Amino acid sequence: MSGPRYPAIPPQKLTQEQQVFYDEMMGKIRDGMGSTFTLIGNNGELLGPLSIMMYTPQYSSHTMRLNFEVLSLPALEPGPTEVAIMAVQGHYTGVFGGYLTYSHSRIIADKNLLSEAQMKEITEGEEPSGLSEKESVAFQLAVRLVKGGNPLEQELWERANSILGWDQTLALIQVIACYSLHGVTLNAGIIGVPEREHIWSS
Repeated sequence: MSGPRYPAIPPQKLTQEQQVFYDEMMGKIRDGMGSTFTLIGNNGELLGPLSIMMYTPQYSSHTMRLNFEVLSLPALEPGPTEVAIMAVQGHYTGVFGGYLTYSHSRIIADKNLLSEAQMKEITEGEEPSGLSEKESVAFQLAVRLVKGGNPLEQELWERANSILGWDQTLALIQVIACYSLHGVTLNAGIIGVPEREHIWSS
C-alpha cells in the first residue's frame, strides 16, 4: 500500500494561506495539543490530519475549530468519548492503522482509560470485555452510525439516552460525525502512523 497521497509540507514551502493555518496549529501545539504523540515531523511539518488539511487551509481552520468545540461539549465523559473515536477510526482506517488510531491510543493510555487489548478489539469492530456500561453503548452507537443506511434503531437510541443521558448521547453523535470527517480524509490520503512510530507495542 502506497501513501501518503498528500505528503506533509515543510514550513519553508508553505503558501501565505498555509502559513496562517500552520501558525494557528503551532499555537495549539504550544498550548498542549499533541503532548502525548508526535504531531510535528523532523523538518517542522505538521503530521496526521493536519498534513492533508494543509492543502485546503481556507477550510481547515474551520474544521479544527469544529473539532475543538465538539470535544469541549460539557456532557462528554472521557471513556465513552475515546471508545467512540477509536471505533470510528477503526472503521475508516483499521486496515492500515490510521494516524488518529495512533494518536488516540496515546491519549487513552495516558489517561489509563483502556488496555491495549481493548483498544485493538475496538478498532477491529469487536466490543471488548471490561467496558463500562456507558463505554459499551458508546461503542455500539459508533459502530452502528458509521455503517449508515437505515436510521439508527429506536431501541439503541433510547438505550443510549437512558445510559448516557440525553445530552451526552447527542454530544457523542456529534463526536462520531466529526471523527467520521477525519476518518474519510485519512482513508483517502492513506495517512498512517508517523515514521519510526507504531500504534501497538506488539
